[in-house]
Amino acid sequence: MYVKLFSSILTSSIWSEDPNIRLVWITMLAMADAEGYVMAAPSGLARVANVPLKDCQEALKVFQEPDDESFTRDHEGRRIERVEGGWLLLNYEKYREIRTEKQLKAAARQRRRYHSKKGEVSETSQDLTPSYIEAEAEAEAEAEAYVLFDLFWKAYPRRAGSNPKAAALKAWSASKIPRDVLLEGATRYAAFCAATNKTGTEYVKQAVSWLSLRFEGWAQDWTPPEKQTTWVDDEIGKLSVG
Repeated sequence: MYVKLFSSILTSSIWSEDPNIRLVWITMLAMADAEGYVMAAPSGLARVANVPLKDCQEALKVFQEPDDESFTRDHEGRRIERVEGGWLLLNYEKYREIRTEKQLKAAARQRRRYHSKKGEVSETSQDLTPSYIEAEAEAEAEAEAYVLFDLFWKAYPRRAGSNPKAAALKAWSASKIPRDVLLEGATRYAAFCAATNKTGTEYVKQAVSWLSLRFEGWAQDWTPPEKQTTWVDDEIGKLSVG
């Protein structure tokens, strides 16, 4: 389950950190379950975020330290704490509360605009219809999809030749496949391309095609082939044993 990503994150103190630290934070938001837990070891989190392990470890250190500029003063501005099997987002409940509040306020504004166009005056914004809240939820989902697409685009293997980003974004936004499945699939595909020396060549699939229902790149195995040994490798192995 995804935590909604809000525009306020862009003006938070975390956005002044190095790009890879920001990337780890977005990854943790995307990976968090319904209770705010991110069940991953640092090495696994680094793989999903597609950052070096040392950068991931530095990010986790930053997130556990007090932050005087944090919007949330709870826990002295600390963002996460270590738990068995992973990490807990300390301000997860506030993210969820902000999401609900923002939806209600936006729905109220939309309702007032609607009545204004019809020449009506709305004296209260409390009897909100589900359609307004649903519309705002869809808008937030689109914003989240765009932010997570940047994460996908960085994880996706580099390609020689055409690889239109706009077309890939359109396919990403229209996809009904869970975002974590697409992100994990892109990470596996990048590892496969690196292992088979395809990275940076025209043999890398265009992202828009990889995201298509016809190809279903996220559903393919992408297990890197086992390294083929040569007689030289065998001889070196014998010498090391001896």
